[in-house]
Amino acid sequence: MDEYQDEYHDMIAVAKAYFQSFATAGDVEDQLSPELEFYFPRFGTGQGADAYTQLARGLSNYWDQVDYDIDNFSYLAAGANVVVEGTVSGRLPGDITFRGHRFCAVLEIRNSLITRLYFYTDPDMAAQQPPPVVWER
Repeated sequence: MDEYQDEYHDMIAVAKAYFQSFATAGDVEDQLSPELEFYFPRFGTGQGADAYTQLARGLSNYWDQVDYDIDNFSYLAAGANVVVEGTVSGRLPGDITFRGHRFCAVLEIRNSLITRLYFYTDPDMAAQQPPPVVWER
């Protein structure tokens, strides 16, 4: 591997570790930069550990269980960014399950810390809301 491949391999390892920790309710704080900037649909943007804690607390109230299919994630690394495309399954309060929900996340990683974390997904994991558009097929 050349030095870029080594660097990208390390950045992808940071991204994998984040999702593994998050899925097991592990501590992700040591993986996040103090200057973290993040985005999650319906939460909006936030900065820093306190705002991230609010997001994580809200998600833990929304999800009873979350399982990322980490072994089948796709990764693309360029510059300081890792783009992760994957699926998540889990259970919501009321024993409502969802499977194979797609998402994309863009992580900026500097000095082995996540400095920017933007999630792109439909936050209606279990499709409980009526679709805003009915597609003809």
